[in-house]
Amino acid sequence: MSVKDYVSIPELRNLNIGQAAFVIEYTKDFNPGLAAERCGLDVAHGQRLVGQVDVKRAINLVLQRRMATSDITAEWLLYEMVDNHKLARQAGNLSASNKALELIGKMAVVDAFAADKIELKVGEELAERLIRGRERARLRNSGAVIEAEFEEEESETEITFL
Repeated sequence: MSVKDYVSIPELRNLNIGQAAFVIEYTKDFNPGLAAERCGLDVAHGQRLVGQVDVKRAINLVLQRRMATSDITAEWLLYEMVDNHKLARQAGNLSASNKALELIGKMAVVDAFAADKIELKVGEELAERLIRGRERARLRNSGAVIEAEFEEEESETEITFL
């Protein structure tokens, strides 16, 4: 590919020639060392290039363009992975079969592992209320009277069930 070819790809215009060549080579096999080597760069430089924000963005844009032009959709990918699973299972290759099932489960369309993604974020106000509630419970269990504090907190919060 010549310099002119790299510049004609819109996703690569904001990169220098070395970065653009690396993006093209990297998207062939997703091996940063080999891609760097094919561009005439040090193998270790490939790993650094993959970490650069502009290079990552260009890689994603090139891959998106390829998917759009080749009609690769999530549905197509799902069918392909199901076929791979079935073929691997029939061949007795349980490792490949299970890997295909894992990939199927991770797809956003299937999202079989959604429960693993649940993340709880506790705001500062909620954390403070929990701390005060624990303190009230501790005092109540010890026999101390905390009626005034409890009434004050109740008046701050309006609770409705409609």
